Amino acid sequence: MSSYTLIAGLDEVGRGPLAGPVVVAAALLDQRSLPEGLKDSKLLNAKTIESFSAVLKEVLPGYKIVAREPSEIDRLNIYQATKQAMLEALEGLPTKPQAAISDALPLPEASIPVYALVKADQTQECVMAASILAKMYRDSLMIAYDSLYPQYGFASHMGYPTARHLEALKQYGITPIHRLSYQPVLEALLFHREHLESWIQTATGIQRLNLLNRALKIKKPSSIFCEHRFLGSVLLLKKAVGL
Repeated sequence: MSSYTLIAGLDEVGRGPLAGPVVVAAALLDQRSLPEGLKDSKLLNAKTIESFSAVLKEVLPGYKIVAREPSEIDRLNIYQATKQAMLEALEGLPTKPQAAISDALPLPEASIPVYALVKADQTQECVMAASILAKMYRDSLMIAYDSLYPQYGFASHMGYPTARHLEALKQYGITPIHRLSYQPVLEALLFHREHLESWIQTATGIQRLNLLNRALKIKKPSSIFCEHRFLGSVLLLKKAVGL
């Protein structure tokens, strides 16, 4: 990598959560010095991430942040949504780098060489920088969503499947920012029949069929959801698609 004078780091935040977008950042890195103590965002607290993010935006020669919303994640799957976001972020940089490094995600479609290195977020400064920018952006979004849906506690778990989040899904159902392609969210929609009926009214035929196919793959719902409600909702979905 030492032969390159301008390289981009790519990283994502938010592949595992049940709610909110997946966010990708591309960070350009040249010979300028970066702030000391740079690490993968998963190893930093919120205050440090905020501080690093502000500094990086000043010292990096360029960066690009791209988000893929839950509807896109559900339509494409999380892997493809992340991959497309990475390509968009890379192509959206103000200056084209000579090469890029991603955290173990190959991008053969890119117009420049992309090195998919395992644990690059722990060893490559450009990827660490991208990780911090993506984390700061996504966390800010989830904190804003927390004010819209305070009963879910998004500001504390950022949409990840914690016990509190799963309990909120059982009690309140889903929100527009939840990912229906993730099983606990799908189960919550099927558990709350009134929410499912409302969803069916606005969904397209393809969306209904896709949801039914996902539901039929669930052999047994999680212990926090009632099995007989689940089966009743599957029957409702079958009726909605004409089966």
